[in-house]
Amino acid sequence: PLVDRSDLTQQMSSFVLDKFGGNCRLKYGEECVSVDFEGKRIITSSGRTIKYDLLLGADGVNSQIRQQLVQKEPESFQEQHYLEDIQWKALQLPKQPDIEAGSFKPLQHPSFSRGRVLPRAPEGHILLLFWKEEHGTDNPRGVETIEDLKQMITEAMQDKN
Repeated sequence: PLVDRSDLTQQMSSFVLDKFGGNCRLKYGEECVSVDFEGKRIITSSGRTIKYDLLLGADGVNSQIRQQLVQKEPESFQEQHYLEDIQWKALQLPKQPDIEAGSFKPLQHPSFSRGRVLPRAPEGHILLLFWKEEHGTDNPRGVETIEDLKQMITEAMQDKN
């Protein structure tokens, strides 16, 4: 896989706990089997009832939460998909010694709109770059050669994020 699910879960967990601390509890190893939207509670696969203030459905492409929303109010629930004319590259990098193990590093550079270095199991990193297509090119702005690409990545990696 491009990003190992356990790495992604760890990063998302760290972000939520760092950001919200004691106001948030994470539960692992249980699936949401039903949602009571009016009562603001879910029932898990173990039969537990959990009350919530805010429910985030990050349960993947076959989302139980989304399916229940569609079943509950099919006429008022409408999925929205956003498409952008975006190009992207995913490059495998060796382990980056300046990036803490398992962490994500956002990248910024004038040549692309978004970028991130992601951990890749069992080691190493993946570099993801996104940019708006300009003039029919398959590369970020100003990148014509492999040397240009290396220079752009080097500059973006040195940016203090």
